[in-house]
Amino acid sequence: MGRSYSTLMLHGAAHKRAHGKVLDLPYGGDEEQIADTSGHVGSLTGAWWHPLRAGLVWSASTDGTVRLWDMDTALDGQIALLCPRPPPGDSRSPVRAAASAGAGALALLADGRLAWWDERVAARGGEVRPAQEVAGAEASEGEGGAPSAVAAAPDGWTVATRGGGAGAGATLWDLRALRARRPLARLAGPEWAASGLGSALAFAPPRAGRSLLAVACAAPLGPHGAAAPVHSPP
Repeated sequence: MGRSYSTLMLHGAAHKRAHGKVLDLPYGGDEEQIADTSGHVGSLTGAWWHPLRAGLVWSASTDGTVRLWDMDTALDGQIALLCPRPPPGDSRSPVRAAASAGAGALALLADGRLAWWDERVAARGGEVRPAQEVAGAEASEGEGGAPSAVAAAPDGWTVATRGGGAGAGATLWDLRALRARRPLARLAGPEWAASGLGSALAFAPPRAGRSLLAVACAAPLGPHGAAAPVHSPP
């Protein structure tokens, strides 16, 4: 890549096609638009640079897809369209949160499913189904849940998800064993953490054999946050 990108800006609305704009914002200079992507047909719910490959961007949307883009060819369309398997007779479930995890992309859907795509398959292009998928990872929105956050630990295989519910905290998963559909642990949260809306998860770098998971979410009296120690199993 001949250019280093400094800023990724997104905008989109539910009633319009969503766009992601990549801007170069040099210090003390005027901004320059590098690329304007289109393809999503719902509100954007996330986007992030590929952690290892310069110029590649992941994006997620309420249209139920995650997409992989190359900023040098973004105007020609995405490299890959990552689609969870729709339930029988149902439409795509909106993607509420997404992140890089292992050698691929991870998404938490409104129906409570957790899906992971292998980047090696996605790089071939076209429409890609998940390599692994867990139904009921969190309570669905139809069941009163609010799937809203997902994050991967620095070890590359420990994953945290968050939904709503009284005292909801976070659920830990082993990316290498998602097919077993058994979480590593379910972490309880305080009563003010009942709302899943506006929540976020973040792992700290490992220290002394353990990693700290921070959980933040909206609450009736204002923003709150909590941190829970997570001991990585051997």
